[in-house]
Amino acid sequence: MTTNLPVSPAVKLLTEARGLIENNGWCQGALWNNSGEYCIYGALFHVHCGSPHGNVTSILAEARTSLCLASKAQPATPSGLVKWNNTPGRTKEEVLAAFDKAIARSMGLP
Repeated sequence: MTTNLPVSPAVKLLTEARGLIENNGWCQGALWNNSGEYCIYGALFHVHCGSPHGNVTSILAEARTSLCLASKAQPATPSGLVKWNNTPGRTKEEVLAAFDKAIARSMGLP
């Protein structure tokens, strides 16, 4: 028997943003590009607001904080997360792994 535990809005946001990058592609140097690829922070904004622009809420802030902790982005701010995303040599796989860690952390898993 499986139990469906409630999922927080931040976990839903992180999961959908991860899916956007996994399915549409990942980019560096911009929140998004004309090919439909997203950087780590652009994906969060797109899923949260329906576009890469919009208002920051506590849900977005919680998701961003989880990603900063998972990726060890410094400083742990939006600009730090973008800087981490844009680091030369960074890969899509590393970005997806950061999402996986952030999702687990937000669910209270090790």
